[in-house]
Amino acid sequence: MPWYYQNSSFTDLEVCKKGFELNNKTQRCDPCKLGFYKDLKGSNVTCKRCPANYTTRATGKTSEEDCKLGEDNGK
Repeated sequence: MPWYYQNSSFTDLEVCKKGFELNNKTQRCDPCKLGFYKDLKGSNVTCKRCPANYTTRATGKTSEEDCKLGEDNGK
């Protein structure tokens, strides 16, 4: 079973780990985009935007500390 499923019941929502949010179209967990992070586990928690003028260097980041001074913050 894929890592992003909490259990095998199709009636349960996926529980996305930190750094991933639920894609409502595919019902799968996708990594947070560049300029975003998610520091909590859960399917009803969305990725947060880094502060102004900060971005992440990769997708799927899990902490605001992953936001570094940069040109693009995911806009």
